[in-house]
Amino acid sequence: MNRFDEYNRLLRGDTIGWINGHRIAREPTAEEYHILLSLLTHQKTRLRWQAADRLGKLGDRRAVEPLTNLLLDDHWLVRLHATKALGRIGASNSFNSLISMITDECPYVRRRVVAALRSAKFSKDQRVTEILLYAMSDLDQGVRARALGSLNGITSPIVIEAIAKAVSDPNKNVSWRAIEALQRIGAPAVASLVKLLGCPDSEVRYRAAKALGKIGDKRAVRALKALLDDSDDKVRWSTELALRQIFGNTWTKPSPKSNKKVLGWFQQLFKRN
Repeated sequence: MNRFDEYNRLLRGDTIGWINGHRIAREPTAEEYHILLSLLTHQKTRLRWQAADRLGKLGDRRAVEPLTNLLLDDHWLVRLHATKALGRIGASNSFNSLISMITDECPYVRRRVVAALRSAKFSKDQRVTEILLYAMSDLDQGVRARALGSLNGITSPIVIEAIAKAVSDPNKNVSWRAIEALQRIGAPAVASLVKLLGCPDSEVRYRAAKALGKIGDKRAVRALKALLDDSDDKVRWSTELALRQIFGNTWTKPSPKSNKKVLGWFQQLFKRN
C-alpha cells in the first residue's frame, strides 16, 4: 500500500459496522490521529478538506486549534469543511473564530457558518441571534434562507419584525420560509401574519392564511373573514380552511357582501405598514 492509499484509508476510516444504513468507522489509533492532523497542512487541497471533515466527524476537541487555523486557508472548500467540523465539535473556544467567517467571500462558507450556529452547543450564546439577524441581510439567498430557519422558535419582537420583513424578499424561497418561520413562532407572530393578509401578492395571502389556521388564534378571525371574498381561489380556500381549523365544525360561511368593507380596510392597513 503506497502513502496516498494509506491516507485515503485513514480519511475514510475502516468500516466496523452499520446502524440504520449509516456506516460506522473505526476510531483511529493515536498514531493515525496525528497523521490526520498533519494532513490539515498538506499541499494537496483534497487531503486538507478531507482531513478536516474526518476530524469533525470524530468530534475530538484536540483538533479545534488546527481546524481554527484552517479557516484562513486560501481554498474555499477547505474553509467550508473546517467550519463544518468546528460546528460539529461545538467547542466554546472556537465560537469567535466561527462567527468571524460570516463575512467570508464564499457564500457556501457563510451558509455553513449559519448551519453551525444552529447547533444546540452554541444556541445559548446571546450573540447567535445577532449574527443570524445580520445574516438575513446577506447577498446570498441561501444564507438568508438558512438564517431564517435558524431563528425558528425565537420570540423576541426584534426577531419577529425581521422575519416579517423577510416576507418581501425578492427570492421566493426566502419569502415562503419567512412565513413558515412566523407560523412556528406561533401566537406572538399572529399580528405580523394578520398584516400579511392585506399583501397584494396572492401567494403571500394564501400562505399567511394557512399559517394562521395552523396557529389557531382567534385574534385572526376578523382578518380571515375579510378574505372570504378574495379574488384568488387559493386564498379563499386557505381562508375557509383556516377558519374551520380555528372554530371546528361550528363555523359557517357568512354572506359574501358582509366581507368586502373589512377586506378594503385590511388592504389599507398593509399599505401603511
